[in-house]
Amino acid sequence: MRKMRFILWITFSLFVNSIFSQTTGNFNYQAVVRDSEGNLITNKSMTVQLSIIESTADGNEIYIETHSVTSTNTGLINLLVGNGISSLGDFASINWGENPKFIKIEINAGSGLADLGTFQLFSVPFAHYAIEVENKDDADADPANEIQDISLLGTDLSITSGSTLDLSVIQDGVDDADNDPANEIQDLNLAGNVLTITNHPSPTPINLSAYTGTNTDEQELSILGDTLYISNGNEVVLPYDSSKWVINGTTMYYNGGNVGIGSSTPVSNLEVKGTAIGGDALFQVINSNNDTVFAVYPDGVKIFIDSEAKGKVGGFAISGRSPSKAGGVEIFRATVDSTRIYVSDTVGAKGKVGGFAISGRSPSKGVGNDYLLITGDSTRIYINDTLATKGKVGGFAISGRSPSKGPTNDYLQINRDSTRIYITESATKGKVGGFAISGRSPSKAGYTEKDYFNISANTTAEKINNESRIMWYPEKSAFMGGEVHVGSADSVGENSAALGYRNIAMGNWSQAFGFQSKALGTYSTAIGNEAEAEENSLAVGYQAKATGISSYALGSGALATADKSFAFGSVGIDSLGNVTGNTQATGEYAYAFGLGSVASGRGAFAIGANDTASGEFSTAIGYKTKSDGYFSTAMGGYAEAQNFYTVAIGYRNKAVGIGSVSLGFQNTAEGLYSFASGFRTDAIGFKSIAFGSDCQSEGSYSIAIGDQASTGLSGSWALALGRNCQSNSVGSVAIGYQSVADGAYAVALGYQDTVTSAAAYSVAIGYKNKATSVYALAMGSYTTASQLYASAFGNTTTASGQNSFAAGYLSQASGNAATAFGTSNIASGNNSMALGYDTEAQAYGSLVIGRYNVIAGTAASWQGTEPLFVAGNGTSAGAPNNALTLYKNGDLNVDGVVTATNVTAPSDKRLKTDIEDLSYGLNEILKLRPVSYVLKKKPELGVKLGLIAQEVQPLINEVINVGNDSEKTLGIYYSDLVPVLIKGIQEQQQIIEAQNRKNEELELQLKLIMERLEKLEK
Repeated sequence: MRKMRFILWITFSLFVNSIFSQTTGNFNYQAVVRDSEGNLITNKSMTVQLSIIESTADGNEIYIETHSVTSTNTGLINLLVGNGISSLGDFASINWGENPKFIKIEINAGSGLADLGTFQLFSVPFAHYAIEVENKDDADADPANEIQDISLLGTDLSITSGSTLDLSVIQDGVDDADNDPANEIQDLNLAGNVLTITNHPSPTPINLSAYTGTNTDEQELSILGDTLYISNGNEVVLPYDSSKWVINGTTMYYNGGNVGIGSSTPVSNLEVKGTAIGGDALFQVINSNNDTVFAVYPDGVKIFIDSEAKGKVGGFAISGRSPSKAGGVEIFRATVDSTRIYVSDTVGAKGKVGGFAISGRSPSKGVGNDYLLITGDSTRIYINDTLATKGKVGGFAISGRSPSKGPTNDYLQINRDSTRIYITESATKGKVGGFAISGRSPSKAGYTEKDYFNISANTTAEKINNESRIMWYPEKSAFMGGEVHVGSADSVGENSAALGYRNIAMGNWSQAFGFQSKALGTYSTAIGNEAEAEENSLAVGYQAKATGISSYALGSGALATADKSFAFGSVGIDSLGNVTGNTQATGEYAYAFGLGSVASGRGAFAIGANDTASGEFSTAIGYKTKSDGYFSTAMGGYAEAQNFYTVAIGYRNKAVGIGSVSLGFQNTAEGLYSFASGFRTDAIGFKSIAFGSDCQSEGSYSIAIGDQASTGLSGSWALALGRNCQSNSVGSVAIGYQSVADGAYAVALGYQDTVTSAAAYSVAIGYKNKATSVYALAMGSYTTASQLYASAFGNTTTASGQNSFAAGYLSQASGNAATAFGTSNIASGNNSMALGYDTEAQAYGSLVIGRYNVIAGTAASWQGTEPLFVAGNGTSAGAPNNALTLYKNGDLNVDGVVTATNVTAPSDKRLKTDIEDLSYGLNEILKLRPVSYVLKKKPELGVKLGLIAQEVQPLINEVINVGNDSEKTLGIYYSDLVPVLIKGIQEQQQIIEAQNRKNEELELQLKLIMERLEKLEK
């Protein structure tokens, strides 16, 4: 038997025709057809019946149609729902916007319609609801208020869905509304420098060349020195007070007294006084680039140095001069990156010549103790370390000064317990405000190209192209060491640290250690070889990258690219050592651990080798597992959780349907909320369960447990439990070994028990039992219940009649409502019963007990002359006999001795009619031949006495019974002979009485004769 199954839906595409004026509301349906072994059924004709159901899955059918289709060479069938042959309802009148709609699928591939199940229509089919606003082009759903188009064809002005207006009656053939052809709207046209007007047969051109190009009235004002100029005009010398200022060529000067700016009573040649409290400059020197070079502020003086300038330009220097005023030797120099005091380090110098010293002096002006001594080979600061010293005495400090000449901030402070360098945090430029240790050239003229140790007060970093050095930015609390690379001014973060080879700590509070690692974000840390970290992230290892906020990447090639993600592990490697991928956490809050695992979903978790967790909050653990669905879990080897809320655990397990679970080895949970566990099981149906080895549950809510147990596509709510068991219809149960329950709500329990597809609500329990009809029951061994409500129990029994019952061994109940108990009994008559051994109740409504009875009677109807009760006592099938036969008309046939204490027969006159005197009597009795005999079939009974029925029949036919058997065996109603005997006795008595009277007369005559003789003798 080949069983059809249909995998729904490989494609179930539903769409609504968008051309509302021609819409039919149809939608497409596709399915792939397979047989029970999973093979495609190709190029086969079949019938598909579709039903649309209202409200619930078991609601009212509002539309039914059928389609005749042929599967393709890939097993695919296509049809258009709404385009079939309708047997119920009108598809176009279905209100898709009211109540849920369900579709029921049934397919007939040659063995009758198979119910594939009922499914709710979601989303796309309800696009049909758009039909209710058909031909409506706006959002108000008001057909009387629609957007329309206006068109003009010649003089006809028309509107869609409206009328047409002829404009010729109101138009003069010209283009405006006054109907005056001499007063029309025209266009001006400029071609080059020539201006013309339309609608003139010979327009006069106007040449505008005199008013274009540079020939305009536009002029410019400019000032040079004290002269104001106007373009294309003259100039005016601005006036000045010649009594105060004197012009000398290109210069102007004043020698008459002091000059005050902001001061009305200057006391020096030039006095600049601030007019308000604030930080604005009192006096500035500005270069040609409008940059301040020198400025005097209310609280100090600043020299601004170009940090980008090359050579010695852009610094501040104090140099010695020779008497000839030729260029001398620098003694003090301040640049953007250092402040230096140059000391002659000539080896031949004697005494303290060629050094720099700060010494104390006695009141007598003699030289006292040195406090600061700088020579060619050392720099020394002498500090009084007397313990009794108070305050800042006994130390060394370099401080700034306030306008009142009092000390303010310390820059350099050396005490007996510490040495401190204070660097301003102001936005100073260049190398000003820093501290550096540099190499010197032999000429003593400057420093070498490389610094070895820098302390800089700059708030922004200078560019450094791969130099081996140590850098400290106090203003930023930034520290760099190794081969330092600073690509731009913003490449160094505050409170950052970069140690190693070309590492970058760009973010504030960041750290970068190792080889070309980058800590780019705030609070980031990058450690290793080419590691990279963004804000608040940590990257450790070879090419580890933590680019998401608050992310962590640890290991070779680990990537944490999303916010708060974690990637711990190494690049994936196959069996040949080839790199297969990086450990990646690309989803927010995702975790990826191991060898090339990827967590791309939000909150996903991947741990192991080459695992992928792409669904939100999914989990993938093991080797090459995948969790694609929302909240899905895949664990083991090659496990796949492909949909929402799915779980796949083990080797090559797949959880495909929403909420499905697959556990074990190569199991697949395809249906929504299905469960597959064990070895190569497949849970296909909605909420189905497949558990064991090679089990398959296709029906919705079905369960297949054991070895090769299966539930068919039509087996919703079915149960298959055991080995090779099949439950293929709705609500069916198959338990045991190779048991099959094809009928709806049927049960097959035991060894190779079968309930066929026609046997709905039937049960087969035991060993190789069969239930082949509705409501049938077969229990035991080799029993068969083949008709409606039939029941067969025992061993090799058959109940083939409706409502029949067979129990025992080899018994058969073939009549409707018949019952057969015992061994080899047959109840072939309707409503009959056969009990005992090898009996048969053939007559309608009869009961046979015993063994080897004589078979007689009509099975389908009640016949009064047929047996009602039979007690068989035959010796074999070839020698049947009835010990007792009770006929339906009340006749009783007993084959044997009947012993009774009292036997009565009804004889009430009220029960009788047509009463007549008996005609039989002594004459017939005298003709009877009483005989003795021995029964041929029962010789053991000995000699019997009686009459021969054939001899009695012509004499007294009423006492003869003609049997219902095939031989019409004759019998004698011996009780009916009693009235005949009585009549014979009565007639005999009359004869006797007549003879007695005659004897009396003779005796009297004899007496008279004797008396006469006596008298004669006397």
